[in-house]
Amino acid sequence: MEDDGVHTNPEFVESWVGNVVCPICSELRGEMKAFLCGHLICRECVMMLRLESGPGSEGMKYPVKCYNCPKIIERGTLRRVIFEVAPFTYEAPLQRYLAEQAALSKEYEEAKRSREELIQKLQQKTSDLAELSKQIQKIEGLKRELIKLGWGNFH
Repeated sequence: MEDDGVHTNPEFVESWVGNVVCPICSELRGEMKAFLCGHLICRECVMMLRLESGPGSEGMKYPVKCYNCPKIIERGTLRRVIFEVAPFTYEAPLQRYLAEQAALSKEYEEAKRSREELIQKLQQKTSDLAELSKQIQKIEGLKRELIKLGWGNFH
């Protein structure tokens, strides 16, 4: 839905949720202005651009360079974007963060499980090695006994 350049369609807005932080003032805002290239700046920073045009100036200083890309914006091409549900803009970064944390938690659990399996294998190998060492000691003892009994010289 688009009325007079004001975008309120949630699907349209959702595509820009990650970009709602103004690149100029770094604030999260509910109303932004969109350049034709799709980058956003907040209304307050647009007002600052108007002030740069000089005292009493009605219009904005043109042309204006987008702050995120080299695109030059001509007069009258900024569109107002209103995020109707302000919590939506704040929850989206939180949801992304929670999803990242869940993925990290899953990776951690997999790594932990893998580490525990490796520890068990290492313990088994250590146990097997200790058993082999005992067997070698027994064989060495039997070898000494055979030498004492005169059964030959074993090397």
